[in-house]
Amino acid sequence: MYCLGGRSAAWGLFSPRIHDSTLKNRFPKNVNEALWSKWYTKAEKLFMLSLPQTGTIHRHTMERLNMAAQQLSLSLDVQWQWGRIASEFRDERNFDFAEGAYSTIDKLLEIAMSKPKIREVVSDDGKTKVTRDLELEHENFKILINAEAHRLKVNKSTKKFEGVYVRDASGEEYLIEGKEVVLAAGSVESPTILLRSELNLPNSVGKITDHDILYWTAPFRYTRPGRREEVGSMKLQTYVNLGGGHVALGNMSVDASSFLPRGESPDEDMPKFIMVFILQNPLVQDSSITLDENGKPIVKIVRYIHDEERSQLVRMQELTFASIRSMKETLGLEFVGEPGDAKDIGFKYLELGGVAHELGTLPMPNKNKDNAYCVDEDLKLAGGYEGIYVCDLSVFPYSPEANPTLTLAALSLRLSRYLTRDTYFEKKDNETVSVVNRTGKKLQVWLSNRSNAPNDERGYTIMGPGDLKEWKRVHGKPESLFVFKPDQTSKEGEEKYLAEPELLVAHPGVVTAIY
Repeated sequence: MYCLGGRSAAWGLFSPRIHDSTLKNRFPKNVNEALWSKWYTKAEKLFMLSLPQTGTIHRHTMERLNMAAQQLSLSLDVQWQWGRIASEFRDERNFDFAEGAYSTIDKLLEIAMSKPKIREVVSDDGKTKVTRDLELEHENFKILINAEAHRLKVNKSTKKFEGVYVRDASGEEYLIEGKEVVLAAGSVESPTILLRSELNLPNSVGKITDHDILYWTAPFRYTRPGRREEVGSMKLQTYVNLGGGHVALGNMSVDASSFLPRGESPDEDMPKFIMVFILQNPLVQDSSITLDENGKPIVKIVRYIHDEERSQLVRMQELTFASIRSMKETLGLEFVGEPGDAKDIGFKYLELGGVAHELGTLPMPNKNKDNAYCVDEDLKLAGGYEGIYVCDLSVFPYSPEANPTLTLAALSLRLSRYLTRDTYFEKKDNETVSVVNRTGKKLQVWLSNRSNAPNDERGYTIMGPGDLKEWKRVHGKPESLFVFKPDQTSKEGEEKYLAEPELLVAHPGVVTAIY
């Protein structure tokens, strides 16, 4: 998919964090600390992560699965729990969704369609005045359709970014001048744009890597009438210790929609059981991205060979077999083609690139900073270049065991703060409550005055995107900030806000940001 920003339409539903050991051992220290202390939480709030409705049968099933894993005596460190979903909608039937997944395109279009308006006078004869709403273009935001970012213009002597050459649908090229650019075209197109720009890049460019995903599927029946409706769909996740310092992410799908092949079944209406393991691995040095004579990318992607693949496979087989037996006993399942032993479970490999997790073509430094990195820890292009940043999966220095979507979103929020650091407000004094609107939308806010500060401004305040509002209050006494967000059901041109506010705590001497 080549839509707004590479493959951004394909952002995933399941959004786990990368395991803390992987971040600690494979990513720069300050990036690891920033993600865990702040940006993961903000990304999860942006995604509106939610958990499904949990009934007694679901809690019992997860408890029995965890007990079954503990009895294996393999130190797998398994803790099955619901997979967290990046979705704006929840349904009574768990994990049975066809819409509502988080999408960057949705966010971009939301901004594009909320243009500011002014009232324009069409005619005025002195008796009757005819007006209309006139939409204005956003001052700092514009989407160009049918346009491809082709290469950058960079001053060869100063190494400063000067603009982007863009091609329209006919192939004609135009220059858009600027001082800074963020490449977010994906793990193939971002390095391709830089290669076309003929920059002096390290030899680590293009080491495109995808983690191995192993899966096993089987159809099943419920032996108890009505149990299928009671249980509904389940998708569970756990980290799994595979030994040798390797952690995998285990995913279990029970009668739920899945992107994976569902296997052969005597009846397509039968529910399916799917067990998936996502492995981690270093960037593959034999992979590459080069250009052909027409400037098109030539991609060579090589599968990583795990030195301990056999021992890891045995652990995955044992956990899967134990899970099958637990599900049989707990839910009364009868599997078609049930394996007689753990070694009978034959995992299949998902093809490389099958879930759009390929990454690492413009990596940041690793923990020890001993790799040939392409961007620094602030995602700025290395080599002395100015004004060029990269923010997509290409910047990962390692292929983690988890869907990388949430981590990329956290990195993008962190980069946005870095790029707009000069526009961020400092606290005024210890007797001023400062509030800034970072939502990109108009808000209605009201601040309490529990401290009975003099000269208080009563009433509601409308805050536009990026606006700062200050109130005098008493130092050391927190106040309640009521935030009323726009009512999405209001008619066009109507300024209406939700009746129920979000409640924040605002402290004098601190800048409170609304996201």
